[in-house]
Amino acid sequence: MKYIKLLFILIVTVISLFLLYGCAHDKEKVINHMNQAFGEDAYTMETDPQNRDRWIITLKEYPQVPFHSNVFHDLITLGSPIVQTDFPVVFSKHVIEEYKQTTDIGSDKLIYYRPLFIYSTKVNSLEEIKTPYDKVQHFIAFVSEKYPILVKQQVLAVRLDIEGLPAKDGDKEITIRMFSTREEKLTITSYEEFYTKVLSELKR
Repeated sequence: MKYIKLLFILIVTVISLFLLYGCAHDKEKVINHMNQAFGEDAYTMETDPQNRDRWIITLKEYPQVPFHSNVFHDLITLGSPIVQTDFPVVFSKHVIEEYKQTTDIGSDKLIYYRPLFIYSTKVNSLEEIKTPYDKVQHFIAFVSEKYPILVKQQVLAVRLDIEGLPAKDGDKEITIRMFSTREEKLTITSYEEFYTKVLSELKR
């Protein structure tokens, strides 16, 4: 029993030293991560008053959208620490909120479900699908102009869900991935490609 107690104390001590060492270098890891992602002079960083192990990051170009970053330590496997950030979620939700303030999307729905923006709409016929396509194009243009950081960080990917058409396999919706980012560039599905994809999803 005595040896078990000593072993427990030793394990707790090792873990405590590991945490102390890791926490002392967490800020440096976050700084290195942010420098690589955004540039050395592109942001400010301060300790989150609600969580001393987390930092508030504010991009100078977007001061109205602060986000958080922290370092995750896997205590079970003692693996390498991982820098985490809620940048994609915070920015994407902010973009949606701002877009809805300037654009009436009616009964359509626009949400962010990581890693995608999802635009949902309903049509009555195949002839009406040009309308939601144009609406998503408008949203993409808005984001690209006002928040190009989402393109640069390869966060901007949009899926269009269309309800009201007879989908194959009994699916309720026809789902088309329309826009995505790769290597800091925006890949856009043309209307011809989009129409062909819709046709391929229709029930025959």
